[in-house]
Amino acid sequence: MKISIVTPSYNQHQFIRETVDSIISQSYGNWELRIVDGGSTDGTVDYLETLEDNRITWVSEPDEGQTNAINKGFRKCTGDIVCWMNSDDVFCPSSFDRVAKEFAKDTSLDVLSGDKFHIDEGGTITSVQRYAQYDVDSFANDKMAMCNQACFWKRELFNKIGYLDETIQFVMDLDYFVRMGNKGSLTMKHIPQILGAQRYYDGTKTSDSEWIKVWDEERTKVLELNKLKMCLFDKIRVKFNRALYHIKTGYWHYLFTNRI
Repeated sequence: MKISIVTPSYNQHQFIRETVDSIISQSYGNWELRIVDGGSTDGTVDYLETLEDNRITWVSEPDEGQTNAINKGFRKCTGDIVCWMNSDDVFCPSSFDRVAKEFAKDTSLDVLSGDKFHIDEGGTITSVQRYAQYDVDSFANDKMAMCNQACFWKRELFNKIGYLDETIQFVMDLDYFVRMGNKGSLTMKHIPQILGAQRYYDGTKTSDSEWIKVWDEERTKVLELNKLKMCLFDKIRVKFNRALYHIKTGYWHYLFTNRI
């Protein structure tokens, strides 16, 4: 199976090399990487011009934001399985091997998700984020049910639920993952394995107060449009099921700490 990765980029010269290296170094070789750069002026393009792997294609031109850039890449993907990885985040070694094996083992599988590390500006692991089996009520009553750094799905899903909503600039992942669950007929699976890492540092959207305000507004809108509401019963249920899942998978200690 061919895995297609889309990486949106804008002035991320400091980190994009690590992102690309985490893909090139995968032992699983049947992949393509489409980098969609928004017209960087920080040296990113100079780096992209040095890439000689024919599995990598890139474009650098003005776009309408991160969501638009991701969709531009998705529309040109040719792989059986797709995902996106931001230009400051990375994949873990052997992730593609595991992903390909899971999809090959179960041909009915539509969406596969895993867990992620949190890393700092220098790439040091600071903590781990573990998820559980998908539950759409988790988005309103607990936390994100999955993350783009560790989520892969069949490309044919675009024919079923469309692409990312380009009116959303922050919680486009939340919106898309909720739409996956609302489809109802999708086969979704979580594996308790670290597949990627998200970088946290000053300057990211998640560290900017204005973006956090936008995040809250967009999240509220997405939940309302999908009729997802906070409910005490669902809150208790999803938290209990998540705790039970961590115990069953041997990560009971994660209930008390998110450290490695």
